[in-house]
Amino acid sequence: MSDKKEVKLPEEPRDTDFEDYVAAHLQSAGNFIEKSIIERSKTEILELDIICTEYEEDSSPVERLLEIKSGGWGFTEIFKLSGWGKYLKIEDLGLVVCKQKSDQDFYVKKADDIGIDLSYLCNDSNNYEQTNVLRGKLSDPIDVEYLRFSYLLERTLLKHLNHKKKSLTARESYKALEHYYHTLNSVIFFSKNILKKVDKLYDAFKENPNITKKVGNESAGNNFNDNHEKIPDQIFNKTFYDHEYTDLTYSCYVEHRARLAILKSAIDFCLYEQHGIDERISGEIKMLGFKFSLKTLLPDNFLINLGIIKDEPYYHKYPVFWQNFLWLFGGMILEDYKEQEYKILSLKSGIPVTEIDTALAVYQKLFPVNGGWFVGPSGNSNIKHMKMMPLPFMGIGANYRKAIYTEDDSFESLKLTGTYTLSNLISWNNLAVEVMCK
Repeated sequence: MSDKKEVKLPEEPRDTDFEDYVAAHLQSAGNFIEKSIIERSKTEILELDIICTEYEEDSSPVERLLEIKSGGWGFTEIFKLSGWGKYLKIEDLGLVVCKQKSDQDFYVKKADDIGIDLSYLCNDSNNYEQTNVLRGKLSDPIDVEYLRFSYLLERTLLKHLNHKKKSLTARESYKALEHYYHTLNSVIFFSKNILKKVDKLYDAFKENPNITKKVGNESAGNNFNDNHEKIPDQIFNKTFYDHEYTDLTYSCYVEHRARLAILKSAIDFCLYEQHGIDERISGEIKMLGFKFSLKTLLPDNFLINLGIIKDEPYYHKYPVFWQNFLWLFGGMILEDYKEQEYKILSLKSGIPVTEIDTALAVYQKLFPVNGGWFVGPSGNSNIKHMKMMPLPFMGIGANYRKAIYTEDDSFESLKLTGTYTLSNLISWNNLAVEVMCK
């Protein structure tokens, strides 16, 4: 991925790499993916490999729980998954393996008898076109490759964050960010009522106001818990102009993950309401002797904008659209390829080209900021991109573009305008490589 260093994916993925491989196929096939979901109490209770949510027209979201095994497996894994399904009240269960047994058909039938899809998936194009884990949909090999890089980048960032939390114990930033991430990625999942889930997300949001400003100020030697008006110029410039790997990379990633989690939960709420799945959206709380609907916990402006969004014809596709736009496309549009960009976004999300601008506008409706969420294009850089987007993921998006728009897989073959458009793409790519090589 870089002239100086190279990051290679394993040809025969195992363990977490195999989980990434399966998740990439599922995401490329049009699903929303959540990974490595951990339930903790006094101890770790369980870890879920993949939750795959399908969004189809005229139906509520369908969750699938998938256990991924790259090594040995047998009936122990099958019955464990069945138990987890009952505990989590998820009926759609799947075990995905990359090693078949000599009597594979026998295991497939027995798994099916207790309600589990047993799928075989390996790094072979003929295999993944036939595997039942994709349910008749096709994944794209280029998508799969760059989604795997995106997942690898995510895991690397989280590993670095965890290391800093343990080694720099006096710093509040790392503890706050890891706790925030765990809430987003894991804690909220175990709230099956969507209103409670959104309320927990907003509580986490309110517990971490302006967290990127706090992280930036603590990096500059200031107190994390003070009220800060802005990110210090020095750390901001290092991150976004000098393309350096700083603590803002972690906070920007976590903050966009928080917004995506709220967006998904909001869309899920609308879809459950539309299809009359009352057990996922109803509920009351008691306060001072009175009963209140859980819906009263949500901000008024959020509910107003949500009412507008659910009247948009393809709103059920927004979670998939935004997951791909942020972490595969890198939160940006190459204006020199705008027509192709919109066609590809349409193909990946199922949203017509004519509705892509409407889908891009939803972020501002749910999370309004002064001046909107997009920067550019300009004469200096003919790229329209998200504010505060973590640059290594923009490096994933940059690499994805040269893979789909050039025959020789080189940045120089991209037909670009703007003084710094090409150099920005290369710098973002190099930063992604630097992070994954640390």
